[in-house]
Amino acid sequence: MSLLCACFGLLVFVGGASAYDVTLTRTTGGMANIQASTLSSAGFGSGYAQAQDGICTLAERYMTVSAERSRNLGPGSGNSNLNQDFFWQSLIDDHTLEDMLAEPYPQGPSETAKRMAEGFAAGYNKYLSDIGGAEGITDPRCADASWVRPITATDVWRRLYQATMLQGTNARVSQIATAQPPVGGGGGGAGVTPAGEPDVPGPELGSNGLAIGEDDSADGSGLVIANPHFPWVGSERFWESHIDVPGQYHVIGASLWGAPAIIHIGHNQHVGWTHTVSTNATTTSWRLQLDPADPTRYMVDGQSVPMSTTDVTVKSLEGGVLVDRTRRLYSSQYGPILSSPAWTTSTATAFLDANASNVRMVDQWLEMGQADNAHELIDSERRIQGVPWVNTIGADDRGTAFYIEYAVTPDLPNSYLDGSCNLSPTKAVSGPFDGSVGACKLGQSPGAVVPGLLPATSQPKLVRHDFVGNSNNSHWLANPSAPLVGYSRAMGGEIQNPGMRMQTGIDMVNQRMGAFNGGNPTDGLGAAQGFSLDSLQDSWTAYRSMPAERTLPGLRAICHDAIDNSGGIINGVDVSAACSILDDYNATASIDDEGGWLFNRWWASAPTTNASFWVNPWTAANPVYTPNTLNTSLSGSRTALATAVTDLTNRGIPLDASFGDVQYASRSTQIPIPGCNEGGNCYALISSNYDSGSSPKSQVSSGSSIVMFTKLSQDGPQARGLLTYSQSEDTTSPFYEDQTQSFSDDQWISLPWTPGDVDEDKLSPAVPLSDLSNEFALTVQKDGTGDGTVSSDPARIDCGATCEADFESGQTVVLSADPEAGSTFTGWAGGGCSGTADCETTIEGATTVTATFDAIPPDKHNLTVHKIGAGKVTSDVGGIDCGSSCSNALDDGTVVTLTANPDPGSGFTGWSGGGCSGTATCQVTIGGDREVTAVFSERPAGQPSLRVARVAPKAIKVRRGKATKVKVTVRNTGGTAAKGVRVCAGLSGKIRNVRPTGCKSLGSIAAGAAKTATIKLKAKRRAGGSGKVKFTVTSTNSGIRTARTGIKVPR
Repeated sequence: MSLLCACFGLLVFVGGASAYDVTLTRTTGGMANIQASTLSSAGFGSGYAQAQDGICTLAERYMTVSAERSRNLGPGSGNSNLNQDFFWQSLIDDHTLEDMLAEPYPQGPSETAKRMAEGFAAGYNKYLSDIGGAEGITDPRCADASWVRPITATDVWRRLYQATMLQGTNARVSQIATAQPPVGGGGGGAGVTPAGEPDVPGPELGSNGLAIGEDDSADGSGLVIANPHFPWVGSERFWESHIDVPGQYHVIGASLWGAPAIIHIGHNQHVGWTHTVSTNATTTSWRLQLDPADPTRYMVDGQSVPMSTTDVTVKSLEGGVLVDRTRRLYSSQYGPILSSPAWTTSTATAFLDANASNVRMVDQWLEMGQADNAHELIDSERRIQGVPWVNTIGADDRGTAFYIEYAVTPDLPNSYLDGSCNLSPTKAVSGPFDGSVGACKLGQSPGAVVPGLLPATSQPKLVRHDFVGNSNNSHWLANPSAPLVGYSRAMGGEIQNPGMRMQTGIDMVNQRMGAFNGGNPTDGLGAAQGFSLDSLQDSWTAYRSMPAERTLPGLRAICHDAIDNSGGIINGVDVSAACSILDDYNATASIDDEGGWLFNRWWASAPTTNASFWVNPWTAANPVYTPNTLNTSLSGSRTALATAVTDLTNRGIPLDASFGDVQYASRSTQIPIPGCNEGGNCYALISSNYDSGSSPKSQVSSGSSIVMFTKLSQDGPQARGLLTYSQSEDTTSPFYEDQTQSFSDDQWISLPWTPGDVDEDKLSPAVPLSDLSNEFALTVQKDGTGDGTVSSDPARIDCGATCEADFESGQTVVLSADPEAGSTFTGWAGGGCSGTADCETTIEGATTVTATFDAIPPDKHNLTVHKIGAGKVTSDVGGIDCGSSCSNALDDGTVVTLTANPDPGSGFTGWSGGGCSGTATCQVTIGGDREVTAVFSERPAGQPSLRVARVAPKAIKVRRGKATKVKVTVRNTGGTAAKGVRVCAGLSGKIRNVRPTGCKSLGSIAAGAAKTATIKLKAKRRAGGSGKVKFTVTSTNSGIRTARTGIKVPR
């Protein structure tokens, strides 16, 4: 217990100057309960706790997305590591992710999301520091590994970006990295590293989701089954946490590794939700008709267009030495070129992942977790379109159940898919499309967050009060009473077999509601109609096997027929002993249902895809209960029984073995695991594989992962659940196998929600840690076609050589750019900076600032203005407004007149440089680089200085037809009174029919004092949307100050 108390109990992060305020409490199963004062602090706690549970899992991902696999592990089998590195390094070289992160919300992440990612990186780094770095890691997978290192917020975003593209680009990384023109086609050139092997298949992903509304609930509550089927090993596992940021975000559930304090599947106070992998198209491909003269050029509307090329160099550890490896990557206006289908002298294939522009995932799940009801959650997905490749199924405490397929989808209307642009013989939704016709680009429907995406208004949605569900089938049968039809085929097919998992979910509802028995339930789970939390859980843990339910009568008949007519012999195999076992088998995949494994092996060999396998094949007239009835005359079904008996006999497995006798999870012991696959047709799905050719054991590889049963009611949420494979992959962790054993034993955990729940379930008393480090990395990156240096004040960065340094939280750093001869400085990005003036950034977390230098022709030279003191310099020509734009490249001979404009209370004392002096205007003739300095006197001591000290509430929700009061506190930190102080409000973003009632006067504010203005925001009955409120503070003897906060109108 000492290890548990020291490492995984209740951890309190404290420190007077700390950037973060967070408490981490471990409860049963290792659930990380994170209580924080801010969302960035929640990110910190999440990073720390995830590092505790999976430092190796995370570090390996960060190594991959930073293009460092070959540097640390060598090129890999078939150059697999090199292929990964070339792909990710190309994105790094091109600043692909950084450019997207700089986009305004919602195309790019909000400032809140960025702070959460920074907090996550800081928490991860804090844990790594606390254990003494890689040397202190106990997990044998990466103990003392060279590739375990501190991370930045950019690493966090890269991992999230990788997860976003899991169903698209990730499966084609090697195809992108190895695409080369045909020999003799002007390709990679000397020294280019060979391509190597193609991609391996991506992880096996699936899921069930079922949401019960008030009509099918025992007491009018909403209920949800969350049951994703994901790998049991690696970074695409789920991790459990409970995030509580009072007044801002309170959610419990599970997320993929690397998510910074957002919950992908779970519930808040009012809404529960889960996701299922969607049938929508996430990728598209184009067939390029190549220029006969050059296979690296392609034709568009009769014009030859060159492919874009990037020469990518990475480090590779070979023979104990780091060597440079280079490869040229190719792209088109449609997307990167693939190696398969083969690139020939006449055609090539380009590929586009619709999620390649999606960095909206943190904001998406943050706003989902802040929803007060089903409609608000649905609206958040409509506005942000950040859900990458999954459907959403959920319910709220008002008994509203909902299904939405708002996953990111290319804009492909049926008219396009069925038209001449689609070159696929079957008109497949993924193409290929005709890249030689410019009009064959993706649609540009209005309303999409990013051009080229299908807007949410054109995607499936169903809101019900009985139930909705999905099991990786299309949207069509989310509820049989309300089929969804008429959508783009890019969303999935319609009027087609939904599969036996979805049919099981629907049948669970029908039996509970007594659909075929006069309203009297037929599931044996109680006489009262409607689901309770208990009966919902019992329906899932019945471990039903629909394939067995529909075929067992026929299979038993086959077996007994063999006894009656051939002495129990089929194809020379005696199957007679199997008959009584099949007679007693209850058609489940429970731990102890004898005969389960025999049926599993029969189904694996049976000709289930044969058109004659079923007596009654699937029909749209009876979509839930067909196909059914095994065709006993089909010889393949008889042969499969002999094959199954032989398989078990040869392996030494008893014919009456249950799933628990064979199927297991490898932990300190072999833990029996319930659940079946049967071709993906079992509801409580588990996939396993025999250990070897003759092994009597089958180890679980994927399947049911986080399983949650949630009830949403006016009395507050209740949930039970398990993370089937446990919280940690670290064999030294106390949370390595505990939940796996509970899953085997059918012992479910009541998930803690209130502070009292957490306190009652905590695993150990508080363990105070030392104060947090108060320093963060400031990183300077250079971009553009030119070059130059960037220096900092305080003098820690000289980039040049030193492009990263640590600064204290809250410290203001000034960056200055100095272009080299023949280059001009064109501006900053990141750190809140823009324009060409010095970048003044305040350190609040890990910060990256990009300086862009571009080459200029010989007949242009730079005019640079330096400013000392409080004032602004403007020019009559040349775009100087310094202020923000302090340099520009101008034609030789240009005559520029500069004018100095001192701030109120300041004075202009004169010019220097550029041939100017005195206090009149400065006239400069460009004929080489020119630098001019303007000196202003400092603002007199004792002047007032106003700032917005507080806005309450921080996140504003206005109700239709009502006025909402917002309190804005203004503090004077200057030396004299501020006079004539006024506070005004303005709105921006997609907010409709909301207006402030006017400005408020605060009169004078004495030095050191503060006053509060109350601003009313009136919402009309047709108000809607979300956006920002900007509060502007003015006074007659001080400057202008502003503050912004979010606003939305809940539906």
